[in-house]
Amino acid sequence: MIKKIAFLFRKLLGSKGPTEEVIAFLETETDIVQLVEAPEKVSQQSLDLQDEALILAPCIYEVEGKLYDCTRPGIYRFAVPQKANHQRVVLDRKNVFTNAKILSLLSIRGNCDNHSMFSEKLSKASKRFLRLTCTYNSLFVGKLLSQNGFSTRMVQGHTLESLNSFSNGHSLLEFYADFFGKYIVVDVDKKGFFRQGSKVLSMFELCRTIFLGEEFEFVSYAKFSMVDLRFSDLETGFDYSFYEYSQYASSLRMVQTLKRICQVPLISEGGSTYACSWTKEMESIVCGINPRWIILSPESFLEKFYHQGQLPNG
Repeated sequence: MIKKIAFLFRKLLGSKGPTEEVIAFLETETDIVQLVEAPEKVSQQSLDLQDEALILAPCIYEVEGKLYDCTRPGIYRFAVPQKANHQRVVLDRKNVFTNAKILSLLSIRGNCDNHSMFSEKLSKASKRFLRLTCTYNSLFVGKLLSQNGFSTRMVQGHTLESLNSFSNGHSLLEFYADFFGKYIVVDVDKKGFFRQGSKVLSMFELCRTIFLGEEFEFVSYAKFSMVDLRFSDLETGFDYSFYEYSQYASSLRMVQTLKRICQVPLISEGGSTYACSWTKEMESIVCGINPRWIILSPESFLEKFYHQGQLPNG
């Protein structure tokens, strides 16, 4: 019976079988839109999908015989069902904030690509979502931005509470944003940034807000929960899917997790890691976590990494 149905299906479609169309989408920092064919232009280029170069110059490209306008900053995804998937990026030449968000959307939270070489990650990202945890994702996005002329730094947070085996710290990406006139931090792992009122926060400001018990907003730019539910420990095989699923269940759960793992800020420079201790009494706790950290006061931490000599108002 199955063979007979398959025969009738092929007969209806013709001897050549189904014709697979290119399914083309653009993901920006705010939306996902389906691409339609662009009108023919003299400036068009043929996009060689065998070339795995991830970053594209803005242009009209020919893909599988069709023209697509690939001039807006974002991620361009071309799917030819049962044949191949392709993913390419057009950067905003001036806005590092936009680019950090765009590049973070090349990945979902997982760990199977953590230990791939940078070149391997680039190749994989041209065909599928990468699966990375926070530190490896921050390093990947930061290096890709650096190669394209944007300066960033990886920053980290750590808990002051009792340690466990899975949720003690966090890595994020920070940079100076001309538009805001200040440093701001982007969570490339959880796909969001942080705001208190109208102010977009730096890593120092986020950790200080948590220390003071003040409220803040996690502003997500993900369109769905970007987590690999096959996420398991590479050494023990423990399946983290239940835990990860619960973390992405709501913005409230996300904020609760961040309030644990971003209680003190850490920044590495010149082979040393500097930690901010909010009070003199807290220094022994911070030192007990890692005695190799160099502990700075809030004023000294600001002066060294944010080029300010005083605490922010508020």
